Amino acid sequence: MAEGIEKGGGCQGASKHGPCSNKPVPDGIYCPIHGGATELKVKERKSLMSYRLDKWNSRINHHTEHEKLKSIRAEIGILRMMLEEKLSQCHDGHALMLQSQAITNLVLGIKQTVEACHKLEKSQGILLDKQAVLTFASDVIEIVGDVITDEAQLEEISNRIVQSVASDQS
Repeated sequence: MAEGIEKGGGCQGASKHGPCSNKPVPDGIYCPIHGGATELKVKERKSLMSYRLDKWNSRINHHTEHEKLKSIRAEIGILRMMLEEKLSQCHDGHALMLQSQAITNLVLGIKQTVEACHKLEKSQGILLDKQAVLTFASDVIEIVGDVITDEAQLEEISNRIVQSVASDQS
């Protein structure tokens, strides 16, 4: 007798001699001869799919409820890490060409996410425009001028602050 096949009835399959006399696979209605193995594989696949769906839902809930993960900046970081990983896999021009579509999609995704972040921060008043930064720098220079009386030191501090603002905006 074939391995895994037990006599005793219960299989819903039929043979040319009538109803099948084999026992069905555990939790199934057919014996291995009449598709019980396939039935088990389908159940395993459904079970695995259900597990993955539950795991996915759990991760989604974690991401939507976790305060730090609500930041678009975190999404930008993840996209940049993915791009870096994709590029590190390209060891020659051929590999780069094969990955060019995925790389292009990641670059476009980063661009769109950065633009969305910029737009969101601007609408929330988080983002300072160049004029606001220059006004703040001017206020800082004035405060420092109240404390430091040496004109040369004050001018040096002022020049360095203006250079810093100018270099951050380019």
